[in-house]
Amino acid sequence: MLVYIETNFIFGISTRRDLNANKLLSRINAERRLIIPSVCSLEALVALEGQQKQLSNLLESLDTVISQLERNSLQKTSNENTALIASRKAANILFNQLKPDLSDAIGDVLSVAEVITPSTNSIQKTLKNPILISDKAMRDNLILECISEHATVQSDTKKAFLSSNTKEFGSEQARFTLRASGVIYFSDTTKLINWMDSQS
Repeated sequence: MLVYIETNFIFGISTRRDLNANKLLSRINAERRLIIPSVCSLEALVALEGQQKQLSNLLESLDTVISQLERNSLQKTSNENTALIASRKAANILFNQLKPDLSDAIGDVLSVAEVITPSTNSIQKTLKNPILISDKAMRDNLILECISEHATVQSDTKKAFLSSNTKEFGSEQARFTLRASGVIYFSDTTKLINWMDSQS
């Protein structure tokens, strides 16, 4: 059995949104292989940079507002200022945890997953004839092409793909491509685990 994952699985672990991700990782063995396209590691780093920039901008904005409030002795001790200071501390904690949490998640995934590299053909198809029409779906197209190409030559095993990105990977075009490669799409980790257990 092959279980394909993509970048959102990594973020599900690092943000603790996917509470069953580690349960899935614990089920991976020689008969149940976890596969991830190499481009997902890069995509995770790009997303991390975006999150860091957003939080950095938020911290700067909060610093500006707090500084303005603290110039006025009445507002310095106001409930609003206290709440803003608490929000700034929380945002700073989150900012400082982004990188280590993502690093741990990538490490957890790559300790059990096999990494597949997009072929020249997958890259060319992504650029010339993308499955997903959106201009913002270039990386998702490449992930889909990579998985589809790999799955097509793995005809003697059951295959599944897990992605919480239902907008792109749950689309009709993506599902058709996955089905043509013999891959069943899941958007929920629990449902995937139940399916895996039912196949044993």
